[in-house]
Amino acid sequence: TGDGTQFTSTPLAVAGAAGNFGLGLAFGAGDVFWGNTQGGALVRVDFDPGAGTAAVAESFSDPEFPDSVGPIAVGTRYGLLAGVSNDNPDHIQIYDITGGAPVLLDQEFLATDFPNLNGTGSLAFGDGALVGLGTNNGITCLAIDAPEIESGGIAIRDVQRLPSGHIRFTFHGEPGGRYVLQDSGNLEEGSWDDVQDFTLSNGPAQTFTFLLGSGGHFRVREAE
Repeated sequence: TGDGTQFTSTPLAVAGAAGNFGLGLAFGAGDVFWGNTQGGALVRVDFDPGAGTAAVAESFSDPEFPDSVGPIAVGTRYGLLAGVSNDNPDHIQIYDITGGAPVLLDQEFLATDFPNLNGTGSLAFGDGALVGLGTNNGITCLAIDAPEIESGGIAIRDVQRLPSGHIRFTFHGEPGGRYVLQDSGNLEEGSWDDVQDFTLSNGPAQTFTFLLGSGGHFRVREAE
């Protein structure tokens, strides 16, 4: 909306999906959103807001993504997806989605385990945190210990933390453009240190492997 008052919707009919958005719907990085319902498949949908078209790009069923999970949230700055599992006991599951398919990283139990017959709940990523609500079982806040994907409008994809402590990612930018990779301990302006300058001379993408500083944050910026 241009003025905060007038709004025109763009309906998206998702080809290849039926009932996949009953309990969870979350926007991802770029023109992507995720949908889920308890007992159904987790789907990643690519959409074109100009054309008003959408289609399922990937689908993940049990056991790759468990039937017990309903509500979901996506933390694009961390490359994570979280879900509320209506199980015994109820708990929050956290997945790495930087490689496409969800990879389970952690699960944290809710404070109680009362029946949640509708499988409902809610989650939200914040600044270094994930807040989760499981209906009838309370709210919990979890600290997120993961490197941030700080792109500043530049696409960073396929982020991996290697056993050596290094970070590997693929950077997408303008062919021929000059960029600088930086890391930081606290995200404040003036705290960013240059790690590497580079030029995308061989196409729009380049893969990097580097040792992330102790602060755990990195970004790519256009070189001055």
